[in-house]
Amino acid sequence: KDKIFYVIRVRHNEAGVMAYARWVIHKCAEVYDLGMIPVVDMRDGTNQYININDMGKINVWEYYFKQPCGYTLDDIKNAYYIVYSSLDSNFPDEPFSDKIKQLVKEYISFSDKINNMAEDFIKKYKAGGKRIVGLKFRGSDYVTLRGYLHAKQPTSDEMVDFIKESLQKNNSNPDYLFLATEDKMIIETLKREFGEKIILTDIPRINHDDIWGQTEYFLSDKIKMGEDYALDIAILGKCDALICSGSQGTWLASVLNENKYDYIEMISLGMYK
Repeated sequence: KDKIFYVIRVRHNEAGVMAYARWVIHKCAEVYDLGMIPVVDMRDGTNQYININDMGKINVWEYYFKQPCGYTLDDIKNAYYIVYSSLDSNFPDEPFSDKIKQLVKEYISFSDKINNMAEDFIKKYKAGGKRIVGLKFRGSDYVTLRGYLHAKQPTSDEMVDFIKESLQKNNSNPDYLFLATEDKMIIETLKREFGEKIILTDIPRINHDDIWGQTEYFLSDKIKMGEDYALDIAILGKCDALICSGSQGTWLASVLNENKYDYIEMISLGMYK
């Protein structure tokens, strides 16, 4: 009876893993000063990654992240006090504020599976003191659909120019450039320019004009696609520096990094309207 649990109900059907993480942090911010213990529910209602047949059975949040305080929905099913969140999906007004950074540090960490795979990837390429600069750019339907108030993305050629300028500006000559993107065209363009410096996770990619939520890759295994995306962001957070465009993944990687990057360079082109 000394604990009040706050069940954060994620019920949005058209968002990615990192957007869900940002919504969870927004809910945590609402009740932080009340001393409630957050527990994320992506089991008992619809969301982008759960199949109808799995609803009520598996909590897909736990494939990507640990529960904020270690308590699961099963742990609290007989709890004395449970408060259920509203179903809205608002974002924090100031995603890089000190308060939000503190909440992310306290409540958001990748699942053991994701974190272990990210550590293995980083150790493989950083052996011998080698340096990795992370690159994060969105493509595919993020660009073609131009979601309202989503950050505008540069063209592939603009990405090349921005990366070169950023490396020169910071007197940076990394051994590798870790590229986090879902878009095959972006990968091809940057590989042509930077060659074997470009390294990637071994996951499926989609075409520039694909809508990722309608691809065979997504529909055949929604949870796996979310894990693949989470892995890319987890690795980004462990790189030595970050060159990027704006996105939810960029936000989480940079905040989780806790100012350990040598530098961050983000291209700002405004928002889609």
